[in-house]
Amino acid sequence: MKSSTSSVLVLLVVILGLSTAPNVESSHDDRPQKLTVYVFRKYNVPNTTIQYIYPDLVPPQPFPIGGASVSVEDSIVRKTASNTSEQLGTSRLIQSVGFRETDYFRSQGIGLLDLNTTNYVGTISFSGIVSIGVFTPPIEELSITGGTGAFRMARGYILTSTVFADFQVEIIQTVKYDISLFYD
Repeated sequence: MKSSTSSVLVLLVVILGLSTAPNVESSHDDRPQKLTVYVFRKYNVPNTTIQYIYPDLVPPQPFPIGGASVSVEDSIVRKTASNTSEQLGTSRLIQSVGFRETDYFRSQGIGLLDLNTTNYVGTISFSGIVSIGVFTPPIEELSITGGTGAFRMARGYILTSTVFADFQVEIIQTVKYDISLFYD
């Protein structure tokens, strides 16, 4: 009888221990796996969102080999492609553009999406090749290199595509970010 009592006690301890153990898998269930946001980029307009550190936007002619322009861009992030839709946060992009005719409108960029929505608050860090203006390909891919808040330990990728562009007098571009997130 004593052996069956101790077996029951051991079984109860095991059952209670399992029911109170933290469930690591469920701790990440509320983090987003997919997001779509729209980034509104503006250049050469009043209250422009981009500042060139060195040199100015217009390169000398002919294009010198090895020269570069560094810029910092702040853009509004919205829920839809409408410029009156809910603002979800901001995007900051630091980019380096080479002064060669073949890649003038393509740059190496590192960026940060700072999102503050009703469901998620945090940042997503990304890097990759960023295109500007008329030479933007239909779809580009950026690499997610980390995150904070709701996006802590995030990795993944962002597929970007231009949904609106006006390059006549000003450069105004609305870019769709399809974000795929994975967590360690």
